[in-house]
Amino acid sequence: MGFPERLYDEWLASGMTQRQLGEYAGCNRKAISSYVNGVSTPDATTLGKMCKALNVSADYLLFGKGQV
Repeated sequence: MGFPERLYDEWLASGMTQRQLGEYAGCNRKAISSYVNGVSTPDATTLGKMCKALNVSADYLLFGKGQV
């Protein structure tokens, strides 16, 4: 399982829409969709905001390590 799959799982578990996650992360729904589908990866700032919104660590989302 890679970053897109972990992001997808955590995003679904959060109960947020892609639009809501994008608002927390400072991007739009299309960007969230591209991250979840593995088309692109977020920059460090966006990643940090997504982690905070999803209450997970960057190590977990990126590498599957550490606390969820």
